Amino acid sequence: MRYHYYYCCRHRSELVAFLESNGIPYRLSGGDITPLVVVFGIRIPAGTVSSVINALRDHFHEQPIVSAEYTPGELAAAEWLFMTPQKQRINIINAEEAYRYSCTRTHPFIGETAKHAEQIGIFTIAKEPAMNTKTAFWAEDTGFAEVFADWRVRKLAEENGLSGVEFRDVMLRSGEPSAKLYQMTSANVLPLEAIACGHGEKAFRCPRCGKPGFQTDNAYQLHLHASYLRDNTDIYVTERIFGEGIAHSLYIISQRFYRLLVEHQLAGSVTFSPVVENEN
Repeated sequence: MRYHYYYCCRHRSELVAFLESNGIPYRLSGGDITPLVVVFGIRIPAGTVSSVINALRDHFHEQPIVSAEYTPGELAAAEWLFMTPQKQRINIINAEEAYRYSCTRTHPFIGETAKHAEQIGIFTIAKEPAMNTKTAFWAEDTGFAEVFADWRVRKLAEENGLSGVEFRDVMLRSGEPSAKLYQMTSANVLPLEAIACGHGEKAFRCPRCGKPGFQTDNAYQLHLHASYLRDNTDIYVTERIFGEGIAHSLYIISQRFYRLLVEHQLAGSVTFSPVVENEN
């Protein structure tokens, strides 16, 4: 595993000189109507210390966005992985009917907001995404709460007897269900108690109802208590307990499911992260 430190910084000659002296590639963006910024990334193996990153923090006071990256070998060795579609393409047009919202309040600038949402109906979408590429999974265009999969994934799951995977109908504007796109989910729900804490998540409680939840970043690696996981299951979803806005679930698939996606070239545009099993 390695960490990717992504920077987008205000342009300064001193910063550019520092990057060049350390052999760090960068690019300049903006500069006409918008301020000129310096964009660059640094990758370092987990567990190592970088004097460059320390200098960027201590001398230049720059804070990066940090994400974890895994090798193909690390992904292939994990018994479980949580997945996040990278493409937010699905426009749900009946959210007010498909969800039941709770812990709502009126924000002075953006109107009514909610902390919790429970799906109570079938989603209707504006249109189907293109399905002639290696991308077979998508998220909704407002976040990462839902996972949508195309007909190829459903066919793969059915032909290989994947356990626990549910494919719910998705309705089109015409009132007919899509024959190509489905909402992928599972009745195998992991409770909050299944999460092994102390690995980068920030626990909080909803200020309105007191329900616990977790805030995480792109460097977070999910840890689960092994006693909640079964060998004969290929997918889990957590309770909707993650995220700073409306709480959402994490989607966890088995190594078998992951291997089938890779073998059939259906793992494109999806971020996979190995899950660590804790024995206690």
